Amino acid sequence: MRARDRTERWDPARLASLPAVTVDTPESDGATRQTGPTLDAVLTAAGVADYSRVRIAGSSESVELGSSEVGKDLLLAQTRRGTVTLAGPGLDQSRWVRDVTDVDVTT
Repeated sequence: MRARDRTERWDPARLASLPAVTVDTPESDGATRQTGPTLDAVLTAAGVADYSRVRIAGSSESVELGSSEVGKDLLLAQTRRGTVTLAGPGLDQSRWVRDVTDVDVTT
């Protein structure tokens, strides 16, 4: 995760140390329930309180979200493959990001 002049490493074990939330995602082509910490909780744990945009990048896609789009049902969900997916019922599935590799925060 990059925010301001800081870079922090967030591996699956560190994500798993945060409280997990489970949300239903019936529109998913795969798992219809996603579990993991909210993106908001991860940003808070990283000391990011005030930001305008967040870019989530994966192995083959990325999405940029405004701060107003980062709701309590937007998760960095752990997958069965041991990777992380940005997913949630409040985000159109076309904007989900598989195999998350980077989170860049713009203040």
